[in-house]
Amino acid sequence: MYVVNARYNTEMFVIALQDIHVAEECRYISPNISVYHSCQAVEKTLKGLLRCYGLTSIDIDNTHELDDLLSSVERFWMMPESVANDIDALNGYKQNLRYKIQKTDPTPGDADVVMNKAKCVMDAVSNHGKCALEYQEASDEYKKYLKSVKPGVADES
Repeated sequence: MYVVNARYNTEMFVIALQDIHVAEECRYISPNISVYHSCQAVEKTLKGLLRCYGLTSIDIDNTHELDDLLSSVERFWMMPESVANDIDALNGYKQNLRYKIQKTDPTPGDADVVMNKAKCVMDAVSNHGKCALEYQEASDEYKKYLKSVKPGVADES
């Protein structure tokens, strides 16, 4: 029997929100870092979702491939096809960064595409009934944090 730790789920979603924020902030300065953090945001979001279904950190913490995480998610929830396709595309970007499959680095345009796909995945998960509460708590917590360190930032999002 698995015990769902809502606090751990919320922390995973907070980390995902931090990653997407970093991706937004550096997409024009360092597109490769933006792409990396967009992919990390999706990884953490999917792990948070899996935690909502009771999987433990032992089950998922060592899994870093987005397609493997998607397969695990689909045991519990069939994501909309467009979201699953976004995850598949993001996995390609992540693989390219890791193994330098393409000879060129991502452009700011690539970073925008990847970030928008990541946001679509995060939005789908945030609206999923199984973890919507934890995701909202994470969002509120992150906005509160942003306000404390940089007044006015949380109001812009």
